[in-house]
Amino acid sequence: MAVPQRILFLTHSEQGESNIHLAVAFELHSRAIPGLEVHLASFPELRSRFERMRGAVCEGEHPPTFHDINGLPHVAGAMRASATLGPFRHPPTLELCRIFADFMVPWTPEEYMGIVDETLAVVERVDPQLILIDALFSQAMDACNLLQRPYHILSPLLPSLVCNQNQPLVRRLFRYPLSGTGMPYPLPLSLIPTNLLHFVTLIYYALTSKQLKGVNTARAARGCSGPYPGLDCLYVSPERAYITAGVPEVDLPFDQPSTLHLCGPISADFVPLRKSDPELATWLDRGETVLMIMGTHFDYDEPLARRVLEGLLGGVGATTQVLWKLPNRDDMGALFDEVLTTVRDRDRVRVVTWFDAEPAAILEHENIVCYVHHGGANSYFECARAGKPQVVLPQWSDTYYNAAAAEYAGIGVYANKTCAPDVSSTELSLALKRVTLGDDSARMREHAREVAVKCREAGGRKRASDIVVSLMGVKLA
Repeated sequence: MAVPQRILFLTHSEQGESNIHLAVAFELHSRAIPGLEVHLASFPELRSRFERMRGAVCEGEHPPTFHDINGLPHVAGAMRASATLGPFRHPPTLELCRIFADFMVPWTPEEYMGIVDETLAVVERVDPQLILIDALFSQAMDACNLLQRPYHILSPLLPSLVCNQNQPLVRRLFRYPLSGTGMPYPLPLSLIPTNLLHFVTLIYYALTSKQLKGVNTARAARGCSGPYPGLDCLYVSPERAYITAGVPEVDLPFDQPSTLHLCGPISADFVPLRKSDPELATWLDRGETVLMIMGTHFDYDEPLARRVLEGLLGGVGATTQVLWKLPNRDDMGALFDEVLTTVRDRDRVRVVTWFDAEPAAILEHENIVCYVHHGGANSYFECARAGKPQVVLPQWSDTYYNAAAAEYAGIGVYANKTCAPDVSSTELSLALKRVTLGDDSARMREHAREVAVKCREAGGRKRASDIVVSLMGVKLA
């Protein structure tokens, strides 16, 4: 009988962090390695998604197990903090520096240490041979350090961000735009002083944050040494492996540390569109379509929805279809009645509150010619893997960095430079024209297809799982 070997994934519950953990966890389970047990621990909000995925796979000898970590999830804490700090959606200015530390650490000292204790209990109960942690899950890292248990990192961020602090200081200050600034790579001479100002200001507010000081005091009292782990997420340590979803073709240039692994887009196996939503597949069969999804935490009011709709219609050809996920679409009926005045426009513009299919499955349809999104890492990598140009409307922090990376890589357009995080109908239209009409669009489409080949060749969840298995010392067949 095989000796049990347990892997434990520790992740925040938000999709931006948890998706790659779910993908790798279920890929490992699918391999039916004798004696291997897969465990995943997160906040209860993730349990229902985990159970849906588990229900879709064969149970096997040891079905994946979910463990609750009770406490305040990160986004819920950030939403609470926004009542006093203002919304986390921010323009690419010094405003981010003032609020960044407080949004990254939105817990009271008691709440933070309570989550550490919850995680510590899970680790002791599961007693895993290998632990993989979300790069932003500071409480999990503190729990493992308290138990003196080694761990590795599974990060959704672009690899150039993950190892940013491993790059030479001069390059970081004079070549790379600081995350959240919206500046291009490489930095032009005229913007280097601005980048330096952001760098110094961010450090100042982190050092003077009462919120961060309170949590660090509680950490130190408990024996958690070192800086706050989540604010050290841009450094690759030689002590552990860092598994990421990137490939050089969709990133900024960087020197790769030996423990940093690039696996290409990491996503779970999804149900094909023609099976999950055959009616939508038939609608897409009619012709070229622009897809727009702005992330889970993006809210529209009527003026913003109007600008987006006008930008979408103004940026595509008369026969191009528009598929737009608008969560509060039912509140916007009057707007669509006013703007979509012809039968043709009402027929070619489909606005929905929800998709039965996974966005990745929709992107695979041959008639999707462009993806408009907020710049989150999942959306960015899914689009790159599908080989479609992207129009990025960044809203906060790393989404601005990803928008700059899309432009540098030649696979997309940063489409709200003049008004971010808002949206201008004119700027959105011009961006869409660049990627859907004319010679430039043809070149970008061809390049996006070439990049997609590199993304798929990198291996994705299968490559990430190979690395995890090797870390456990299991010989691959």
